[in-house]
Amino acid sequence: MYWENKVRLQEYEIREIRKKLIEKDREIERLNTEVEIYRKKASKMMVRSRSLDSEIQVDLKRQLQLVEQEASILRQKVNNLETENEKLTIENKRMTLRLTKKPPPSSADILQMENMELKQKLEEQQRKLETMREELEKAAAENPVLIQDYKPRRESLTSLLTDNENDLIASLKKRLKTKDEEYQSVQARAVQLEVENSRLSREYKKLKEALGSKKRPMKAIRDSATRSELRELVSELQDEISKHHAAIACQFERFG
Repeated sequence: MYWENKVRLQEYEIREIRKKLIEKDREIERLNTEVEIYRKKASKMMVRSRSLDSEIQVDLKRQLQLVEQEASILRQKVNNLETENEKLTIENKRMTLRLTKKPPPSSADILQMENMELKQKLEEQQRKLETMREELEKAAAENPVLIQDYKPRRESLTSLLTDNENDLIASLKKRLKTKDEEYQSVQARAVQLEVENSRLSREYKKLKEALGSKKRPMKAIRDSATRSELRELVSELQDEISKHHAAIACQFERFG
């Protein structure tokens, strides 16, 4: 199926990007190690000029910053692909449900699927928020000098991300609550309609039985009946049928 193939391709791409991300993390560790080794050597070697030390340190910081930026981009791409993969998985389940069920999905089924999607989005946003906080704390702990230079920007970015994430999570929770209420309303309405349908069926059955028990035996038609007598008999039958129809209609209006 098309959606299953697309899901497999997305999973393959996620695995490849994770490999690249692992390589970038290793490169970050290597550069951090070089920076630490350089600092230890610089404290012991007083022969080198201060300007050369500064240039080497700036160059290492620049390399470290570039690698961290690449790793951040890869992490973001992994998150995007995982989100896309979840959407495809949900769509695959939706298509499978439509194919396996002969009638189209009811309102309750649609609301249930939407609830599932909203819950997954909410969980994903909460996971992203925790991941970003952990990465910022880790970066601040591992690179105090580099992070100190960008501390105002980092604090502003953290505040902005937190506000946006909280707003999005609040919006998803609100939508989820609305969908739950709609789902409960649809279920209650379905139960009410089933009860009403059963009641009407019972009343209709009783009405038919009551009308059947009140039927009069049909008058015998003589072979020698005149045209006037036949017209009178037909008129009586039509009047009786009209009365029965009126009684049935009255019952349906009363119970409808």
